[in-house]
Amino acid sequence: MRRSAKSGLLGLAVLALAAVLSGCGGSSAATGAQGSSGDVTVAINGNGAAITPADIAGWPSTAPADVPAFPGHVDNLMVGRRNGNGYGVRIFFSGVTKDKFGAYVGVLRSAGYKVQGVVYYTDIPGVDSNANAQARADRGEYDAVKATKDPRRINVNVPATDGTVTYDLDGLTKDENDAMNVSPWPAGWADKVPAPDNCKLDSHSIIGTNSTGFRLYCIYTATDQATRDGIVNSYLSALQAKGFKVIGTGSNRSSFKLSNGSYEVAINPDQGGHMYIEATKVTSLTNGWPSDWVARVPPPDGCMLAAKLIASMPTGFNAACTYPDNDPVHRQQVVAAYKAKLQAAGFTLDTSGDGSGMPPEEAPVNLVKGSIKVNIIPNGASDGMAISATQGE
Repeated sequence: MRRSAKSGLLGLAVLALAAVLSGCGGSSAATGAQGSSGDVTVAINGNGAAITPADIAGWPSTAPADVPAFPGHVDNLMVGRRNGNGYGVRIFFSGVTKDKFGAYVGVLRSAGYKVQGVVYYTDIPGVDSNANAQARADRGEYDAVKATKDPRRINVNVPATDGTVTYDLDGLTKDENDAMNVSPWPAGWADKVPAPDNCKLDSHSIIGTNSTGFRLYCIYTATDQATRDGIVNSYLSALQAKGFKVIGTGSNRSSFKLSNGSYEVAINPDQGGHMYIEATKVTSLTNGWPSDWVARVPPPDGCMLAAKLIASMPTGFNAACTYPDNDPVHRQQVVAAYKAKLQAAGFTLDTSGDGSGMPPEEAPVNLVKGSIKVNIIPNGASDGMAISATQGE
């Protein structure tokens, strides 16, 4: 089991590993018979759109040649699933359009696969669920595509509204499964923070990734320490060639921190045969407050903001400010003044939480304005109050 990383990237959500099923208009469709597993099948042909190499990002080069590459960006890959049809992998995609999805149906047919659309349903007492599913099938709608060509079994859900897709491929041998145990560098980061050479990613490498940062482990291709040290040195040189400067080094080169002003990178070279790499986007501040939040959530007055935010993302941030003195009355006045400032900016108190059992100087204050929520904890920071905000979560 891997050791915990010595530095953490707050605010990153761990990548959710769940398939999303949503209805999609098929191409040409004809209804079929009820499936035994609570579904209705739909005959589909694809929409005739073309798939270009530019549509494919991260498809494993080690995938079997008889499985067509899927048009989308590979975000994560899980291997080793076992069922009655050998080994299987699950791949999570983003950036998938309905046109390219329809084109893939045609590619599968051309490759000799038997392809069907599937409408899923769950029996509900008093509701003819099968009839409702059949009506959707009659309209050419479907939730997923099933494709078979012995020994392969493919099941892929139609793109969700955000372009995400879950792709299941079964019918692999153990060698084929092991060969596919690779993952690409996080999407959209190669031009900002390059990948190291001779340190590969597998299906368990990515801890979290989004537009403001990522956390991952890469696996050294070498086993001897001298070669691994050389891999780390080469990576430091590659980052410096991209404008990064080393701003911190742990004892005995146990860790490195680099920055180019826009992004910071933390590296822990010795994590049980792996290198831990964490990247974060540097938050732009206006008088100590995140610049992209000034118009949404005004900063407090009467307390000193920390020199560095605890965490900041486009959808939320955590900050702390230090009270000017130890006078408990004065501290409560600072909190009350900030609450009044937020209310003047259009926020209203959210009293759904019960803080009645807490003393006034400790009771949290929650406010809301549309999709923005603000939480104030009067004693949530060292000699100060903690402030957090989220939008759309």
